[in-house]
Amino acid sequence: MKYYLYLDEMLENLTTGVNYFSLAGFAVSEIERDILDAKFNKLKNKHNINGILHWTDIRRFKKLWSQKTEIEIKDFLSDFNIFIQDANIIVFTSMYNVKLMQENIKSKKWHNHSHVYCMKKIFENFFIFLNKENAELKEKDVEGYVIVESSTIDEELKKLFHSIMILGTDFISQQGLTKLIKNIEFISKSENNNLLQIADPMPSELQRFLKANEKFSRKSESYANEFQKIRQSIYEKQFRGYSNRGDLFGINVLE
Repeated sequence: MKYYLYLDEMLENLTTGVNYFSLAGFAVSEIERDILDAKFNKLKNKHNINGILHWTDIRRFKKLWSQKTEIEIKDFLSDFNIFIQDANIIVFTSMYNVKLMQENIKSKKWHNHSHVYCMKKIFENFFIFLNKENAELKEKDVEGYVIVESSTIDEELKKLFHSIMILGTDFISQQGLTKLIKNIEFISKSENNNLLQIADPMPSELQRFLKANEKFSRKSESYANEFQKIRQSIYEKQFRGYSNRGDLFGINVLE
């Protein structure tokens, strides 16, 4: 059985009060992946969405959304919420307070790459998930694959991700990670990958949900109820580990 973990990022913006870097996405089985892809295409076709669905365009009502009525936008958000509720996925999230780190480490040259901390935590949780699935299958053939959306794919970022697979994490050894997590693939947004478009809202909406950041612009205020329902639905799909140690497993937030 193969599982695919699709991840996207939300960069911090300290000037607007967003203090957190967030990395989030979802895992889906190989069988369910094709089903999810087909259902998402159906959703996009229903709402006349051609090409890439950008969540920031929805939040800021750019391009296609500026031409739709309030009822049409609410219908789409409602259908997207139902889509998430029905999806057979497991959501993984890690985020940390960038402002806190910058206040305590004054020189930027000593700051690590934003992704490293969050990816380590997500790899740990993905490994725990895969390990449990592996134990429950007689064939012992569970494999995990990580797909990362990046608008600026650079060699440094690739090296940092692969270094985790070489060195392991705080709790999982290199041998453990490579036993179950087989590969990392980087895909740009321009490739129009449906699964990454499903992951697109997860970092930002979970950050808003977990930090009770319920601020809405004048344009988005009319859709506050729809956005809040989507956040709740994504949150309810969270992987929480198999113990009561929420500080180590499951949702990870470094304050």
